[in-house]
Amino acid sequence: MILANPPYVPGDADPPTARGRARAWEAGPRGGVLLDRICQAAPRHLAPSGTLLVVHSALNGVAATLVALRRAGMRASVVARHCEPFGPVMRSRAESLEARGLLRPGQRYEGLVVVRADHIAARREHERGRRAA
Repeated sequence: MILANPPYVPGDADPPTARGRARAWEAGPRGGVLLDRICQAAPRHLAPSGTLLVVHSALNGVAATLVALRRAGMRASVVARHCEPFGPVMRSRAESLEARGLLRPGQRYEGLVVVRADHIAARREHERGRRAA
């Protein structure tokens, strides 16, 4: 099982150059720099029956996450949602996020999601191997 709560706050900085506490939330202009890498790499690191659970903001494009995981050979769905008032980081970026069209004017909450992805392609290969044995 892989559990991930990667940085997901959209910003202007490139995550590899973020320093100090900012590394905990800085996720690039779209907010998915590390999230995208996790979606792509997870199948290589999971056992045949492995599961990925990842939390991120709905601002990052939940549909894109689901598509990326499915393209990687996983069965993916949103298993939890929670609406949360902005914390200090999101409040400090709200105007910039509005200007970029990522927030509606005056929006001061974000939807958090938990995405579950099961490694179905590897599971099928594992089951085929067991039947052949």
